[in-house]
Amino acid sequence: MNVVLLSREYPPFLHGGIGSYTFILAHALAEAGHGVDVIAWTDGEEISVQDDLVTVHRVRPYLVKPLCQRPLRWLHLYDFFPAVGDWIGWSYAAYRRVHGLQQRKRIDVIEAPDNTAHGYASSFIR
Repeated sequence: MNVVLLSREYPPFLHGGIGSYTFILAHALAEAGHGVDVIAWTDGEEISVQDDLVTVHRVRPYLVKPLCQRPLRWLHLYDFFPAVGDWIGWSYAAYRRVHGLQQRKRIDVIEAPDNTAHGYASSFIR
């Protein structure tokens, strides 16, 4: 089975409980013989690296331009609530990476925490 785990948090960067959970789950699934890809946040270079049997894809959030343009510009979402734009932008970046993976291999399961809508955009993949 091929599994994709979406988590903004993944060690050694940006990790707390969700990052630790994702790390443990990813390695347990890989050790059980499943193909595991983790899509995680970066504010640096987008890269894909091997973490033992797990492939970790670090993606940057996209700037959600409609949040900065009329008619929504007056809300100043990026000025006052940058996390909102980053959450939406990261969810979309994760979706694009899942879509790219799906072009190369069958994906059986996509799992994501629901606290900041990590998997919202990817929930539309069929």
